Amino acid sequence: MKTQRTERMLLASGVVLLLGMGLLLWTPAAEAGCAKAPFPASGQTTPYTAILQGGTSAVAVPDDGTVEAGAALRYVDNGNGTITDKNTGLVWEQKVAGSSCLHCVNDTYVWSNSSTPGANRTIWDWLADVNAEGGTGLAGKRDWRIPNVKELQSIVDYEVLNPSIDPIFGPTAPSFYWSSTTGADFPGFPVNAWGVFFFVGDSFDTGKSGFAHVRAVRGGCVD
Repeated sequence: MKTQRTERMLLASGVVLLLGMGLLLWTPAAEAGCAKAPFPASGQTTPYTAILQGGTSAVAVPDDGTVEAGAALRYVDNGNGTITDKNTGLVWEQKVAGSSCLHCVNDTYVWSNSSTPGANRTIWDWLADVNAEGGTGLAGKRDWRIPNVKELQSIVDYEVLNPSIDPIFGPTAPSFYWSSTTGADFPGFPVNAWGVFFFVGDSFDTGKSGFAHVRAVRGGCVD
């Protein structure tokens, strides 16, 4: 009886040890780059006033520029055509001036050839070239992707406009940039995709067959 009890205790101890090791190994940070990161601030640092109900003159309010919630925007130029966001850990493509080149700021693409099948170059065709650049991909990486709309919004600097982004990202067109996020406004008929208009930083969805700019990203939390 004592031997059986000892064996059961040893078995239970082994199970607990294995579970403990599993918990140590399984953390958000261990899941394909899903490390905890601070939520970025909007970039706005100027306080603005408001005229309250019953008032006649503007008074101070706890607006975004006063509170400055979130982590201050922080970026690093990696010196290889990429920029790292120190808050999110995302690595972004850096644009260059001009047109008709892989990273040229003036070039635009359709999200999908929805209205004219096969006629135009899409952001997915462009992305394939980014991942094949130089035989190793941009900056030696082959896991570049089109950012989702929230990732794209994370680099907007709402303190400035035209364009509403830190100049460290290289020249940025003050117009619409595609995200990989499809609009849900026409269920079952996905004709629109979301993006960010970098003149003032507003986000909206538009037809996938239209031409717009695009910027690649890698890293972050991807299963």
